[in-house]
Amino acid sequence: MITLQTIKRAAWVMSALALVVLLALGCSRFDAPTASQSAETAVGMWAPRPGDQIILGHDVPILKQNYWESLGGKSHLSVDDGSLPPPRTMIIGPEGGTLQLGYHQLIVPPGAVLGDVTFQMGYASANAVAVDCVPSPLTFQVPVTLILSYFGTQYEDVDGTPPLSVVYMASENSFQPVPSVVDPGSLTVRATTDHFSRYIIG
Repeated sequence: MITLQTIKRAAWVMSALALVVLLALGCSRFDAPTASQSAETAVGMWAPRPGDQIILGHDVPILKQNYWESLGGKSHLSVDDGSLPPPRTMIIGPEGGTLQLGYHQLIVPPGAVLGDVTFQMGYASANAVAVDCVPSPLTFQVPVTLILSYFGTQYEDVDGTPPLSVVYMASENSFQPVPSVVDPGSLTVRATTDHFSRYIIG
């Protein structure tokens, strides 16, 4: 026999489940393109050669030989044996936060996510400026800011503002520049994004 108390309990459980589902869906929108390591379309480590260009007339920044030593890493890297410095991970909630990876930063402003999210940023190249950001696919309620450093590349000694921008790597052979601001004082390129992907300086 079904009692009134049983019906109330079942209604309470269903309401609680519906709330959990709504909160999970409200934390992010899962419709963004991506090329990050966690996606099905994951690409391998990016390895441009000196003189390669993504934007016509602008050579890709190539890391100098002592770059990884400046981070306390090894002088001889082998991507195959995983000797790149490990990714950085941080739980960031609705209050926002900043994730630091070497000379690079991901700034998540307040309100970008509606609940706690485990963010991760890792190196995606042994010889160029490239980072993979996860979780992915993931978009934000408020755009996040990505600051990539070109310290340790051929552009660090250039007088004035070098012709660089943050580029979204949609696939192994697809590059999309995004609006960027170069700061020659801090040797960084800043851009905002509403989704996670592989981002590089090109």
